[in-house]
Amino acid sequence: MKNLKLTVTTLLILISNFSHSEELDLRELPCFWFSEPENQEIARYLEREREFSNYSWIYSILSANSYVDEGLIIPLPDMENWVELGRVADEDIEQGFFARAWLRRRDSENELIISFRGTTSIWKDYANGNFALVPVLFGRTQFDSALDFTRTVLEEMQSKGYEYSKLVFTGHSLGGGLAQYTQRFYHNSKAVVFDPSPNRGRIYSIFQNPPYRLNAVRVYEKNEILEYFRKALDPDLEWDWTPDGKGKSTVWMDFYAGGSVEAHGINDLATSLIRVAASTGNEEALSVIEDIENNMSNKPELTCDQNVHRKALRGDI
Repeated sequence: MKNLKLTVTTLLILISNFSHSEELDLRELPCFWFSEPENQEIARYLEREREFSNYSWIYSILSANSYVDEGLIIPLPDMENWVELGRVADEDIEQGFFARAWLRRRDSENELIISFRGTTSIWKDYANGNFALVPVLFGRTQFDSALDFTRTVLEEMQSKGYEYSKLVFTGHSLGGGLAQYTQRFYHNSKAVVFDPSPNRGRIYSIFQNPPYRLNAVRVYEKNEILEYFRKALDPDLEWDWTPDGKGKSTVWMDFYAGGSVEAHGINDLATSLIRVAASTGNEEALSVIEDIENNMSNKPELTCDQNVHRKALRGDI
């Protein structure tokens, strides 16, 4: 029993430390992303991963950027109009909670996106989030904070006369659990989450009675550390081919060959999703990559057909 406690504690500390990386990884994608394989079954799986990447890459940026205190920020597309909203209450920061909200203004629609930060403090985040199963008699949990922050953002939207047609909650790790919990309180909303905590407030919500069913896109890096906990506590039982539609849609990506703890990092997952989206001709994703590269001292070398591919996207050839 003593060894089990030590093992679990060690894993929690490691997960806390690997929620993010110290630099952005823009190494080239494998060449198969830039060509169509002859095997039709493989081609079908690649197309599925491209579709999920195109759907989720922008939310992965906002999930990564909720770790703002770590100082590593992924730029947003400069061709879009973004307005940041909301302020986290001091009492919620004290118990480990943090979130950010943006109004994404586009020609087609205004989208309100609320991003919850994942685990950064082993004691605060696990006591008030990952291990919070029921409401506490005295004090608050991060599930309470997530709902209150959302209400604050919506009140600010109303006071400033802002309108939106789409509401998305996002987050990584613990933040993904909070996003899925909060989504169930808002009609016609969506959660887009990355390597989420297996605790998404299902037991906690029994006491709060959210009126809506889970509507979420879940993006995982294959074999990352929380996968083993989710299989027992929050399994995905169906194979999904598209992120559209209601209910849960799930995809397992396989970008990195490192250990399961390192694979939990959001920055590596986000930059990989951005690169895959850019490989499909997504100009907004490509602009983010080029923005990052312009601020790097050592730019990655591009082989395969990626240089030609980028020029074609820009209309240079």
